[in-house]
Amino acid sequence: MIRDFAPSYADMNKGNGPIDTSVAFVSSTLGPNSKPVYAGGAASVESAASFANWWNTVNGVNMQETFPLTLSNGTEFDPRVRLSAPA
Repeated sequence: MIRDFAPSYADMNKGNGPIDTSVAFVSSTLGPNSKPVYAGGAASVESAASFANWWNTVNGVNMQETFPLTLSNGTEFDPRVRLSAPA
């Protein structure tokens, strides 16, 4: 399942640079609803409430769509896949 947000949504297209991957903005434990919890500190996230909408379908905010995704444990090398971070 995917959720589609309008480009004007608070957390979409926020900022002009790369995402700061050094910020752990998601809690290491799930919330009581078994969904990720915003831990704070991310410039690309407006608030805990806006982050919660990533994981919930909300009328007027996002649309839910079922999207088939086929995964394979193939052995062919794909040059678009990077298995480790650059040095």
